[in-house]
Amino acid sequence: MRRGASLVEVIIAMTIIALLLTPVVLFFNKTIYFFYSVNPSYKVFSAVNDAMNEITDTLRQAKEVGISEG
Repeated sequence: MRRGASLVEVIIAMTIIALLLTPVVLFFNKTIYFFYSVNPSYKVFSAVNDAMNEITDTLRQAKEVGISEG
């Protein structure tokens, strides 16, 4: 009984894997490029929007919100 794989079988398997992974790698490469090339004002807007949503959620969860007079 033969054990293991021959060198030819290993090379064929690696070629098939490389052919299958090429589109995936290209997709992620474009996604990462887009993420880093986005306009910085969009990133700032997104961060401010997230902060505003967090504050809104916190205020909704508060049982009582009062204003103290100083």
